[in-house]
Amino acid sequence: MQVVGDPPVLDLQQVGIEVLRGCLEKLHAARYELLTTPFNISLAQGLAAIGQIAEGAALVDETIQRVEANGDDLYLPELLRVKGGLLLSTSSANADEAERTFVRSIELSRRQGARSWGLRTAIDLAGLLADQGRREGSRALLRPVFEQFAEGLDTADLKAAERLLATLG
Repeated sequence: MQVVGDPPVLDLQQVGIEVLRGCLEKLHAARYELLTTPFNISLAQGLAAIGQIAEGAALVDETIQRVEANGDDLYLPELLRVKGGLLLSTSSANADEAERTFVRSIELSRRQGARSWGLRTAIDLAGLLADQGRREGSRALLRPVFEQFAEGLDTADLKAAERLLATLG
């Protein structure tokens, strides 16, 4: 509880969002767009974290359109993963569309050889399948992706995959 006279408590998520917005404005003003996509991904995730899901989804969709128009597919698997997560956070009625978005992300990750982004998406999709009672399909999807990694097993993504596999049996 804040007492009268105490300095205001900063909402760190909101501060982070404002910092990212400021950085993006400066990058646009300088016509330096190299970091725009990864910053937009972080901004969309931040917006979702504070409940501004529609704004985050709109940013992701806009960024996907820009990336596809420019032929710069490097970040597309991660954009699609974030989009799938945003779809799931708005309504369970979006589960089919989220699943299609995750599958597209995984396919693109494979074509690009982007194993880490493929792993992240496989974790999200496996979680969705498990939540739908499709545990066998979830395990069959995640296990081979997880087993591609022989090192870096202490990373957050690989630990998350390992925990999910353990819960799936």
